[in-house]
Amino acid sequence: MWNRIALLCALAAGVAACKKSDAEPAPANPVTVRYAQTFCADPWITSATNPSTDEGFQTVVEQYVGQKNIKLYSIKISTTAILGNCRTCSCPTGRTLEAKVEATDVAALKQVGFQQQ
Repeated sequence: MWNRIALLCALAAGVAACKKSDAEPAPANPVTVRYAQTFCADPWITSATNPSTDEGFQTVVEQYVGQKNIKLYSIKISTTAILGNCRTCSCPTGRTLEAKVEATDVAALKQVGFQQQ
């Protein structure tokens, strides 16, 4: 009886160890880029895609750059306090997206407001 249990445990451990990872591979030549979200001047904003959550922000950015055949890796979103009283369209909201990208994609991302770190 104990032999069967031990065998089942060993098989389960082996199957778990062989499971594919869901993590995406890092780019070959990673470069860190950042984008500071604005109140309404981001290039991907339309009346239907003005994200109010971190998840929404990440999704619309990934979709927008994906249309340019650019993949973002290791995405992090941070929020900081807004300095001053600026609330116009081009003012930052305090939310920033940071990601790794292929070095060959940096120029295209800079054209839409990303900054290389």
